[in-house]
Amino acid sequence: MQKDYVRTVEGTYLVGDTRVSLDSLIYLFREGMSVESMVESYPALTLEQVHGALAFYLANQKEIDTYLAEGQRGAEMQHRQSRQANAELIAGRVMRVRFQADADLDGRILRGLRRAAPEIDIRTAADAALAGLKDPEVLRIAADTRRILVSQDRRTMPAHFARFSASAQSPGVILLREAIPISTAIEELVLIWAATDAEEWIGRLVWIPL
Repeated sequence: MQKDYVRTVEGTYLVGDTRVSLDSLIYLFREGMSVESMVESYPALTLEQVHGALAFYLANQKEIDTYLAEGQRGAEMQHRQSRQANAELIAGRVMRVRFQADADLDGRILRGLRRAAPEIDIRTAADAALAGLKDPEVLRIAADTRRILVSQDRRTMPAHFARFSASAQSPGVILLREAIPISTAIEELVLIWAATDAEEWIGRLVWIPL
């Protein structure tokens, strides 16, 4: 029986029944990362799924490369809007920042955060049972636990965040920009945890690097 290693949800390519985007694997593939290392970075994926997703990309490379370029242009526009909307942080420290890792967050970032600052409170996607959930449900779970969602879902999360925020309060969302170096992502998240307060992020969507 033929397996579908890639599916589309709201115009976004996802790997199997997970929340890991095809984009994430392609960027790692372009960097020369082995499929074994990709599985280490995304524990929700199997070796078979990574091979299948990359085979899908290579069989449809022209179409997928166009899709990635369009997504990058859209992300750049959203990033500029985010910077304008969040030009100044609110002063004061009241409540410590806590993070919720999305299922598409590169595992190297999670491991690096815990090495750099073991005291950081970041809940894994596995602990929150986020695998396979849709964006609104992920946002609800993060909101229920008052955790800032850290995600690489650049395509669909901004729109779902806007709709969610129209009727509920979000503790905030941090989106990682395309091809952000792992070390930079870790440094910025540690800085956010160390130098800001949870109340500063309520209702905000911010792209990093800022």
